[in-house]
Amino acid sequence: MWEVRPVSRWLQLESSEKGEVCEELKEARQSYSKENENTALGKGCVLTSIITIRPESIEFPQEALQRIISTLANKNDEIQNFIDTLNHTLKGVQENSSNILSELDEEFDSLYSILDEVKESMINSIKQEQARKSQELQNQLSQCNNALENSEELLEFATRSLDIKEPEEFSKVQKN
Repeated sequence: MWEVRPVSRWLQLESSEKGEVCEELKEARQSYSKENENTALGKGCVLTSIITIRPESIEFPQEALQRIISTLANKNDEIQNFIDTLNHTLKGVQENSSNILSELDEEFDSLYSILDEVKESMINSIKQEQARKSQELQNQLSQCNNALENSEELLEFATRSLDIKEPEEFSKVQKN
């Protein structure tokens, strides 16, 4: 078992210790996966962080690859399940939207029908009111014409009455 040490600890090692560590790291690097490459070796075996590597924890590339494949397969299943959920949700949204639009059309058609009925009723009421008022105004006009005619006759009679000088004639005109 060996330990990868930080640079400050590296500088405190004796030359012979440095050589042993470098050899162990070179061997470990050859059998360890590329994902840990950034933590180990540079020129002169300078290390960037503390990592304890146990030879028993180093896997063969096939085992690591099998684990990666298994993880990817699980992630693919999760993604597929999420896609299925999204598709189901999308279908639900489309169906709900379609239903709501249909209901909205029906509601507006109903409102248009009601508005048309109210319009017809208001038109009929206005026409009836117009006819009633027109008739009333015609009656008033007729009465005013009659009153004017009577007034003109009375004015004519009064004018003629002024010209009468004898009381007997006045009585005759009054009887007519």
